Order: sequence, then structure tokens, then C-alpha cells
Amino acid sequence: MQDEPARAADTVDIDGHMYIALERGREWPKYVVSWAVRRRDAQQDYPVATGAVADLPSGAQTPDELWESLRAQALEQAQNAAAAQSVTARRRSFLSRLFGR
Repeated sequence: MQDEPARAADTVDIDGHMYIALERGREWPKYVVSWAVRRRDAQQDYPVATGAVADLPSGAQTPDELWESLRAQALEQAQNAAAAQSVTARRRSFLSRLFGR
């Protein structure tokens, strides 16, 4: 079995303003993929939602299969969080709705 790097990072663009940052690592004995939905704003970016997916290794899966499974679960959770954030971002404020025409 090959030793895994301590941390490995990956990013997935959602749109021009948001992306998902994935980071995988080991918290012995678990394999963990942490995710963060981040929003780009001018020259900055900031987290909108965060989470993590963890699982114990089993004899039936290779480490690469386990990483891919956890990455897919993390992406699904992050995309659901991003969709929820975009729905709340599109909602107009009370004053905007009150005085808007």
C-alpha cells in the first residue's frame, strides 16, 4: 500500500462567482475530505459554507476508490449548500420589495 500525502487540495468552479475547495487528509484511522464553498468578490474570496465527509477504510475498497467516493459525496454536499446559498442570495430585501416597483 502506498503512503498518502498528508493533505491534497482540489478546486471545482461552480460559476464565475463561486467555487468549491476540497481538501483531503487522514485523521487516523479515517479518510476525510473537507469542503468549502467560497464566493469570489472583486479581489477577495470568502467561505459561504463548509463541511466534511469521513469514512473508515474497508477491505473491499482500495484507498483510491475510497478517496473518489468521499470526493463525490463532498461535492454533492457542497453543491447542495451552494444551491441553497444562491437561492437566498437572489431573494430581495424587505425594503427592496416594499419600495420596489
